[in-house]
Order: sequence, then C-alpha cells, then structure tokens
Amino acid sequence: MTHRRLMLRRSVVFATALLSLGLFTSCAALSGIFKKPTLKYDTTKFIAADFQSLKLNVAFKLHNPNAIGVKLDGYALHFSVDGLTLVDGVVAQALDMRAGATTQLVIPLTLRWSEIAAKIAGGFSKDLPWKLTGDVRMNTPIGQLKLPYGVDGKLPVIKIPNIFPSGIKIAKASLSGVDLDIEVGMSNPGSRAIGIAGFSSAVTLGGVPATTMRLNDTLKVGAGGTQKRSVRVSLSTAQLGIGIIQTLMAGKGIQVGFNGGAKVDTGFGAIPLNFNKVASLTPKR
Repeated sequence: MTHRRLMLRRSVVFATALLSLGLFTSCAALSGIFKKPTLKYDTTKFIAADFQSLKLNVAFKLHNPNAIGVKLDGYALHFSVDGLTLVDGVVAQALDMRAGATTQLVIPLTLRWSEIAAKIAGGFSKDLPWKLTGDVRMNTPIGQLKLPYGVDGKLPVIKIPNIFPSGIKIAKASLSGVDLDIEVGMSNPGSRAIGIAGFSSAVTLGGVPATTMRLNDTLKVGAGGTQKRSVRVSLSTAQLGIGIIQTLMAGKGIQVGFNGGAKVDTGFGAIPLNFNKVASLTPKR
C-alpha cells in the first residue's frame, strides 16, 4: 500500500513537471515568435479654442506586426504646461489592433485657462511649453506590454481682446451739429494674431445715446498688438443737445461709451465677444 502511494506521488510530480516544462517551452516559443508592437507619434491638432479653454488631440500610430490580433487596454498620461501638472492618471480605452494593421490612437486633452491663470496673468502672454508623457498598455499572448511615449510643444494662449473708444476728432462743427471721427481701439494680449470682424456698437457721448457704429472689414491684430480704426459720424444738435455740442466745440473732455459686439477669429473658429467700455477723451481738431 505504501509502495503504491509512493509510486502515485511520483507519477503526479512527474506529470506536473512535464506540464510546467510544456508551459515554459510554449511561452518561450511564443516569446520567440511574437513581435513587440510599435508606437510612433503622429500629430498634434488644436481643434477648438475660446476664452475658457483650448482643446487639442495628440495622435499616435500603433503598429501590430504579428499574425494575430492584440488588444489595447488603455494608457497612462502625465500632461503639464510650463511645469504645472494638469493631468496625471490612467485612462481605460479598449481598442482592437488587428493582425498586421496600423491603428491610430488619439489622446484628447482640454486646457482650461483658469487652471493656468497665474501663468497668463497680466498683459501680453507668450506661447507656453507643454509636455505629454506616459505609456500605452496592451494585452498580448506573452503578457501585458507597456509602450512609453513622450511629446512636447508650444501652446497658443488665447486671451480676451480689448475693444474700446480710443479717440475722437472734430471734422466739422457748428451750432446745428458736428461731424466726428470716432476711433475704435482693439488690443490683443494673446500669444497669436487674431482677426476681429463684425464690429457693431451703440455709441454714447456724455452719457447721451448718439449713434451706432459699424466696421465692415476684419482687423488683423498681432500678438501683443493694437489696431485702431476711425469711423465718421454726423450728429445733429437735436440728437445730442446743445450742452454736448458746446463741450465738444470747447475741446473739453467727454465720456465716450461703446456697447456692442464683434466676432474674434482665433485661428480655431470665430468666437462672439460682447463689450461695454467707457473712456474719457479730449476732442481733437
């Protein structure tokens, strides 16, 4: 009985050893046959931007050189702007990589300007350096693989432009009325050139509704720059009142107000912008 048990135990040990050897040999064989997929950076596209956020897509190309499919589980990422970490985590994303195929992996990112407010505070802002690092994770016949990646570049800073009354000039004046050249100022504190179109504004002089101004063309305003454009308007004493006319003719300071809207082209689409500005200006002749 004891001999029979001993023989049985030896048989089990031998069978286990054979099974382990078979598995080891199988894994070793797979390791020799299976080729590691490759990960290559493709493009970065800024897809949308407004005065609240900037959205971008960072794309990679994944190539599976094997005769069998591989499944992507997700990716880890660390996204920073000018040294400030904004995202640090792991994203689950199932993606089938077919045998011999190249698959695109897109990592979407959103940057909210409020997150980097301290870095873009104040006046003119320059492009900011950004960096994205991490790894792509996939299940393969030889276990889980991690493919590292790293990308960096420059982010355009989109800031709200300033539209304001910047000057007033008397072209012609009499007790019956005045012809005025009212100047519009447009400044861009952002890091990229913008276009401002569709300017339309109600105008007040000394708090009195005076006229409506429009600009039909688009003004290009460079990074950190200012553009000015004058519009001539004819106003009667009946519209403004004799007091406003006398103030203008005397060359005294007067409150000029704008209340209107425009569209700002950031290069990523047109963004509506409303403004309400008042400036104290001295009429010129």
